[in-house]
Amino acid sequence: MTADSVFDRMEARNLEILGEWATYSAKKDVPRRIRVWFESATGYQVDNFQAVAFADEYSIEARLDSLKKEPDKGETFELRGMRFRVESVAENDGRTAKVTVRRVK
Repeated sequence: MTADSVFDRMEARNLEILGEWATYSAKKDVPRRIRVWFESATGYQVDNFQAVAFADEYSIEARLDSLKKEPDKGETFELRGMRFRVESVAENDGRTAKVTVRRVK
């Protein structure tokens, strides 16, 4: 067993345990439920020594074998009762893809 295959199995297991279910809707495919890591953060801007919250930032990471391909801009994920649209691909290490997303109201 290679180090890559061990890492791949550990990553898949971590996602299964720590990830959450989302519905991924690709442009030319039927929507499907996959496990993802979801991150949210609030962006701040400093003005006269005071931090002012100006935007919520979200990212979603999932295994490429469950996505079937790197997500394209405009595709959507639904989770936690909210819908998110892909804005850009932040990372792709050949195992997972991490995308920045914007909440669709």
